[in-house]
Amino acid sequence: MTYRCFKQFNESSFVNELLSSGILEVETLDDPNIALAHLTSILKCTLDKHAPIKRKKVNLPKQPEWITDTILDARKQRDYWFRKKDFNQYRKCRNLYNSMIKNAKKNYFNNAIKQMSILLHYDET
Repeated sequence: MTYRCFKQFNESSFVNELLSSGILEVETLDDPNIALAHLTSILKCTLDKHAPIKRKKVNLPKQPEWITDTILDARKQRDYWFRKKDFNQYRKCRNLYNSMIKNAKKNYFNNAIKQMSILLHYDET
């Protein structure tokens, strides 16, 4: 999830920087598309400085039943190599992680179908 952090936001310094950045020059531009692009650029740069974009990981309250601790460890390992920018190791871990997920889902749903067919067969008798 991404959001803007307004924890250290100071409105007066934000307004002062906007005024000093040439935002009033937008009114003098004849082409509305250029004026909009200029205004958007100034606002985005100034806002990024005063209220930066932050990322936050949101955990599910309950993981699906087919996710195991081994799969979670493989995900951590994959993300570690991605952050380290070792893309050969990352690819190996990514492929392992994806195959673990595929097999876990397949096993989980096959077992669920078998249990359902056993219950249906039991109800018929």
